[in-house]
Amino acid sequence: MGYKMDDSGNYYMSINILGHVKAPGSYLIHQKLGILDALSAAGGTLPGSNLNNISIYDSSGNLTEVNLNAYLVGKNKIDLEFKPNDTIFTKQSAWSTFLQ
Repeated sequence: MGYKMDDSGNYYMSINILGHVKAPGSYLIHQKLGILDALSAAGGTLPGSNLNNISIYDSSGNLTEVNLNAYLVGKNKIDLEFKPNDTIFTKQSAWSTFLQ
């Protein structure tokens, strides 16, 4: 699936949000959405998510690693532009598996 346009001319696309998030699945998002908004569409990350190492796979299987913690404290810039069928994968941190 590629882009879809609504009656107002806004473009949307389907991306996958998987891993340690509240509601993993496929989501129809606005084409200009950032990573925080995309993760929010899936209900946000769960406690114990490894925000230092979020994987984003494009439809060709190319991998981009994102350090969301560094972004949140202003130490790096995330310059991502999602494409249809991209997949965001949030891993669970190793320590949190032992605390459950």
